[in-house]
Amino acid sequence: MADTWRSDCSPVTDCRPDEELQRSFVERAAKLLADAQAKDTVAIDVREVSGVTDYLLIGTVNSLAHVQGLVDQIRDLTAEYDIEPLSGVKRPTEVGWTLVDYGFVVVHLMTRSVREFYELEKLWFSGTRVYGDYER
Repeated sequence: MADTWRSDCSPVTDCRPDEELQRSFVERAAKLLADAQAKDTVAIDVREVSGVTDYLLIGTVNSLAHVQGLVDQIRDLTAEYDIEPLSGVKRPTEVGWTLVDYGFVVVHLMTRSVREFYELEKLWFSGTRVYGDYER
């Protein structure tokens, strides 16, 4: 089992886990998504360019069922670290974009068309890619 971190955070407090624990979680979560067939999975370190979060984790999904399965797997991983989402996890919808905010990392699960439209990797181009080699 991974080291744990108890989340008593809110959107206005800064009680993030230490950098080593963050990086461990982000790398494991990215690998989990990629292994579960989330296409073009990337993790971007945005600490130097964002005051809102430390990492973005982005993956392309095939369907609502795929999103729900990935959300469930991420939830299982967060349980190992004793991490809770800041605002709960909403059920995936037909919109094509599910976002789960854990404070230090924001997980974006998007359909191909939504991902191509918003191009988050280009928006956060000055961040450092820590997982994935997906290029547009």
